[in-house]
This record gives sequence, C-alpha cells and structure tokens, in this order.
Amino acid sequence: MFRNKFVLGIIIAGIAGIFFYMFSSAPTYAERALKDREKYKTTMLTMEDSPLKNSDGIHFFEPDEKWVIEAAFTRAEKKQEFRVQMTDSTFETSLLAGYAAVTIDGKTYNLMVFDEGAQFLLPFRDATNGRETYGGGRYINIEKGQLVGKRLTIDFNNSHNFYCAYNEKYVCPIPPRDNVLPVAIRAGELNFK
Repeated sequence: MFRNKFVLGIIIAGIAGIFFYMFSSAPTYAERALKDREKYKTTMLTMEDSPLKNSDGIHFFEPDEKWVIEAAFTRAEKKQEFRVQMTDSTFETSLLAGYAAVTIDGKTYNLMVFDEGAQFLLPFRDATNGRETYGGGRYINIEKGQLVGKRLTIDFNNSHNFYCAYNEKYVCPIPPRDNVLPVAIRAGELNFK
C-alpha cells in the first residue's frame, strides 16, 4: 500500500511538473520584441540629446521572426575607412567592419556593416522608405556578440529611424548605395507620426 501511494505521488508530481513547465515557459519572440521596444521608447525620451518630446509617434511593424536573418559575414581585410555622406551634404568617416551577405526571398545582398566600437551599425534603405518608413532609411545596431565565427545574426525587427526622422535639426547619415535594398523590409520602426 505504501509503495502504491509512493508511485502515485511520483506520477502526480511528474504531471504537475509538466503543467508547470507548459504554463511558465520563457517569453515568446514577440513578447521579448515588444518589451525591447518599450525600453527603446523610454531610452529615446530620457537620453540627454533626445530628438523627441514624447514617444507617441513611434510605431512598429508587428514583430516577425522571418526578419531574423543569419548572414555570412566577411571582415574587411584591413582597417578601411569609408566616407559617409550626411543629410547636410557633409561627410563623416566610419570604419568598415565588413560585409554581411543577407538572403531575402532567395536573393543575396552584400550589405556594408560599420564598426561603432561596442556595436556594429547597419544603415540601409528599402522599398518601404517614403511610404511606410522614413524616407531617408533606417539603421540597426547589432551587438558584436551576434557575430559567431563567420555568421552574423541580423534582426531587422530592431530597425530604427535616424534622429532626423523625429526632428529635422539633426544631421543623419545617408545609407551607402550598397545598402539600398530593392525589397520591402516590413520589420522594425515605421514612419514617425
């Protein structure tokens, strides 16, 4: 009798463990993305040189894991400086980190990735610009830990507007010609309204 109660107790504990695991699983990708977006909005409002007075006009496409892309990454052979044109017709110098070969709908595009110290920067334009998203393009900050070997994980859901999308007093970079995509990247931040 004691043995039957012991076995029954183990079975009940196992079932309870399964239910606990099922209902207390880690947050989904979409939940994490939405939380990150709220953090982004807070940061944009609280940073010292914020171009915003409020974050009411910041909106995003729905998070979609389709836009998390693992790209083949080729490092720049040597320290290569690249002249980036700015919206006020001046030029800034950026350090080219390398190229990310991004495949979208079966076609591969080699995008320039810049070294920003703690992070990589991927400025780009796509077919949504001027309609759904800011006309001057968007950018993605990529943590350097997303580069593993020769593979770089790029999450287009983390695409953001340049500051000049919020406030025309700001000068912003113009994405290089190599980073103009002929496809619509329906991920990340929408046009500021």
